[in-house]
Amino acid sequence: MKRTTALIAKTDISDRLKAEIDGMVAEIFDDAEGSKMYAVRSSAVGEDTSLTSAAGQMDTFPGINGMEKLFEAIPECWASNFSFQAVQYRR
Repeated sequence: MKRTTALIAKTDISDRLKAEIDGMVAEIFDDAEGSKMYAVRSSAVGEDTSLTSAAGQMDTFPGINGMEKLFEAIPECWASNFSFQAVQYRR
C-alpha cells in the first residue's frame, strides 16, 4: 500500500488541470501574485455516508504558499485516500 500511495503522491498534474486550478485561484481568491496561503483538503466520493464520517482519515496540507506547492500537495492529498488507515476505515 505504501508503494501505491508513493506513486500517486508523485503524480504530475496535467498542464490543463494546472491552468484550470491557477485560473480559479486567481479568480476566486484574487491572488495573482501568489501571496496567500491555502490548505489542500480531501473531498472524495463516498468519503462520508449516512452511517460513517471519514473525518481525519485523509491528509490535509495547510499553509500552502504558491501555485507550485499547491500542485505538489494535491496528488499527496489524493494519495492519502489509499493509505492503510483510510482503506481500513472503509472496510
